[in-house]
Amino acid sequence: MPLRMSTGVFAALLTATAAAAPAATPASASRPDSVATAPYAYSAAVVRRIDVGDGQQGWLREAGINLKKFEGKPADRVFVSGVLQKFVRYSENNGYPFARAQLVNVRIDSGYLCATLKLDRGNRITIDSLIAKGEVRVRPSFLRNHLGLRKPRLYSEQYVNDIDRRINELGFVRTAQPSAVEFRRHSSTLYAYLATGKANRASGLLAFGTDEDGKLQVNGEASLFAASLFGGGEELGIEWRSPEKNTQLLRVSTGVPYLILNTIGASALLSMERRDTLYMSLNGRLGLSVPVGGRGKSSLFVELQRHSNGSGAQGATVNLTLYGVDLLLRRTDNPLFPRSGYAAGFSFAAGRRSVSLSSGSTAGIAVEGAAEAARHFRLGSHASILARVQGKAKASLAEAGREELLPSELYGIGGAGSLRGFAERSVFAPLYAIATVEPQLFYSAQGYLHAFYDYAVVDNAASSRSGAVSHLHSVGAGTRFATGAGVFAITCALGCEVGKKPLLKEAKVHVAYTAMF
Repeated sequence: MPLRMSTGVFAALLTATAAAAPAATPASASRPDSVATAPYAYSAAVVRRIDVGDGQQGWLREAGINLKKFEGKPADRVFVSGVLQKFVRYSENNGYPFARAQLVNVRIDSGYLCATLKLDRGNRITIDSLIAKGEVRVRPSFLRNHLGLRKPRLYSEQYVNDIDRRINELGFVRTAQPSAVEFRRHSSTLYAYLATGKANRASGLLAFGTDEDGKLQVNGEASLFAASLFGGGEELGIEWRSPEKNTQLLRVSTGVPYLILNTIGASALLSMERRDTLYMSLNGRLGLSVPVGGRGKSSLFVELQRHSNGSGAQGATVNLTLYGVDLLLRRTDNPLFPRSGYAAGFSFAAGRRSVSLSSGSTAGIAVEGAAEAARHFRLGSHASILARVQGKAKASLAEAGREELLPSELYGIGGAGSLRGFAERSVFAPLYAIATVEPQLFYSAQGYLHAFYDYAVVDNAASSRSGAVSHLHSVGAGTRFATGAGVFAITCALGCEVGKKPLLKEAKVHVAYTAMF
C-alpha cells in the first residue's frame, strides 16, 4: 500500500505491490513523468491533427479540452499547457491521482504535426478515512468535520495539499510533520501527525492620552479566549473594557461547532455596557452556524437588545428583537503575522423596535448592518501592505418616517480597533465607514514596523435631523513583535477632523500585550 508525502505537503514514499496503484512522484512536483512527451522537440511544428483513443474523447470534454481549437497552433504551447498538463491536473483533482498523458505515433511532415494522444486515468481513488497521530486532545469527529471528511470523497490533489494549512489554522492543534496519504487499489487514507498548539490567549491593552484639561488619561481593556476546552473546537471568550471614566463594557461569548447533525454549530453572546449612571445597554444573541468552504462560516441569529437612557420623567427605554444573518471568511498565510491573504465579514439584521417613554410608547422597525474587508498584499520578502475598509449602520423606521436613535443605541468608534488617533469610543454615530492603509516592513518572521492612515466618514444625520457628516482621519506608526513571553504591540497616532491641524499634545499611545498558551 503506497504511502505518499510531499516536500510541501507530500514527498513520495511508495511501496509497490501487485495490487497497488502505480508508484507516485512528489505531489509538489506533480509527478513529471505523468506527462510523457518531449514537446519542445516539436517547437517548430504546427499541429494539423490529434487523434485520441476510443472512449477517451469524453475524458477530454470533462477536463474542458477541445482539441479542434488547438489545430494550427505551435505544438509546444498546445501540448504542455493546453492539453497534456491540463488533463493531468484535472484528473488529479477529480479522483485520478495517477493519470498520465502521452503523445505517440508522432509524425511531422512539412512542418505540420500529426499524432495520437494516449490517455490513462488509472484507478479511481477516494479518500475514505483519516487517521490522526500524536498525543493531542482533539475529537476525531471534529477533525473530520473541519477537514470536510464526514464521508468519503474523491481524491483531489488540491484538497490534499491544503490539509496541513487547514489543521494549523485551528491554533489549538498543529502539524508535527507533513501529512501523508496511503493508497490502496480504489481508496486512500489520510494520516495527520499532530501536536498541541497554542490557541488560548490572554490580552491586555493600555491607551494613553489627555483629557480636556490636558491631564494624562489612561484607559484599558482585557480579554481571555479559550479554544477547544473539550477537544471539539469549543470557544469561550471574555472581554472587559473601560474606554473612559465611569464607562464599563463586559462581553461573554461561547460557541460549539458541529453540534447538530455533525454540521451545524451553535453560539451565544451576552454583553453589557454602562456609561455614567444614565445610559445602559444589554445585548443577548443566539445563533446557528454552518461552515463555508473550509474558509469561514455563516450564521443565522436572533438578538435581543435593551437600552436605557436617563431616569425619571426624562428617561426612555428601547427594546429590540432582531433576526439576522452574518458571514465570516478568512484565509491568510499566518494567523498572527499575515503577509498575504484576506479576511471579510458581513452582517445584516432587522426586527421590531419599541420605545417606552413617560408619556407613552411607540413601535417601529429597526435595521442594522455591518461589513468589513481586509486584504494583505505581499511586497517581496520583507514588506506588505494592509488595506482595510469597515463600517456599520443602523436606522429605525415608523409610520411617521425615520425615528431618532437614542444615545445608548449609537456606535462608539475611536481607539486601537478603528480610529487610532482618537480616544477609545469618543465618537458616537449610527453610521460610519473607515478606510485604512497600512504599509508593513518585516524585520523578522514575527515582527514588523508599520505606518498607518485611517480615514473615516461619520454620518450623524441618521440619528438627529440637525446632524451632519464629519470627515475624520488619523496617522501614526508603531511596531508589533513576538517574544518567548508573548506578542507586544505599540502604536502612536494623531487624529483630528479633516481640514484641521492635529495637536501633538493630543497624541494617543496604545500598548498591547497578548500571552499565548
